[in-house]
Amino acid sequence: MLQIDIELPPDVERESLVYMECWDEQIADWLCTPGNQVKEGFEPPSQRTTNRDIVVVSTGGKSSALRIFDTYHQPETLVLQYDRVATLGQRETLRTLVPIPKGRGDRSVSIDLKQEAK
Repeated sequence: MLQIDIELPPDVERESLVYMECWDEQIADWLCTPGNQVKEGFEPPSQRTTNRDIVVVSTGGKSSALRIFDTYHQPETLVLQYDRVATLGQRETLRTLVPIPKGRGDRSVSIDLKQEAK
């Protein structure tokens, strides 16, 4: 589980936040290029509160007969997609990268979209 604490500016619609995990940073960068129309694969969080989303992050690896992990893999990045109400009430869909902290077990990260809007 990845806990994402989020600060939103007033022009961002909270319910519009959806996520896609990316195992490769180049794909994540490509998804964030302006005009990218890919919609498949973005999912709402598994849990949502006023200022926090919980996203389940995939993991992979192999373990030995003793159940010791020989390898461990996880996605590098989440792509966060959200809608901002622009001038005259028009909606603008934006994306940003959210790094996934390395490690096993539950993790957390903070995002301040108020800073992104500047």
